[in-house]
Amino acid sequence: ALDVTNPSPLLNAESGSTAQSIFKWQFTSDDDVDLGYLSNDYVTNNASKQPMPIAKMNNGKFAYLIGNGYKSTNGKAALYILFADGPGNAVWTPGTEYVKIIVESTAGNNGLSQVTWLDLDGNGTADVAYGGDLRGNMWKIDLSGTTPAAWDVAYKTAGINSPLFTAKTGTAGDDAIGRLPITTAPQYAFSAFNGPIILFATGNAFETADYPRLAVPQRVYAVWDRPEFKVGSRAL
Repeated sequence: ALDVTNPSPLLNAESGSTAQSIFKWQFTSDDDVDLGYLSNDYVTNNASKQPMPIAKMNNGKFAYLIGNGYKSTNGKAALYILFADGPGNAVWTPGTEYVKIIVESTAGNNGLSQVTWLDLDGNGTADVAYGGDLRGNMWKIDLSGTTPAAWDVAYKTAGINSPLFTAKTGTAGDDAIGRLPITTAPQYAFSAFNGPIILFATGNAFETADYPRLAVPQRVYAVWDRPEFKVGSRAL
């Protein structure tokens, strides 16, 4: 995070004379082991006109929302919410300076892609976020609460996190059970009948073995997230 409120110090930043006043904080895997490699293509949020990861949260703070990326130490899938004011003493405290929501906790080769947040009530804050993982799961995270403790995966089955949708071929696929990896942030459209339509495509091209995989058909999905639907009814 860099403080660019006053542009003039940027002129001397290259020489290092003003770097200390511009630099505010950084967040790496040394701060949280579940952070992996990030490969995100940021776009502008249609509601805020800011870069998509930047959001005003319902606790009144601005934050940076990112999926934990890939090749992390534990291989879990998680959403990070880093509050813009950063750590007070250069040490990130979970639940205070940042929030981590683990959406899929099974250790292995998984990771959450960049998320897309939506303002559902028109007050300028992030109410939900959607993001996909390497196991083909599209997750919905409920951010509508006024405290970070209330933010969590939106759908649960018997108390266990449940994705909005799982993309898979029905035959052997990228992880030998037919699941298709999601590695880009989803897009969205609002339906006239309540609930957004979440649009995303599958595919992975990070390593040599990932691309091309001509024998594995990738797909494009549009999933209607209507809260009244039951869990089983969402897997269309």
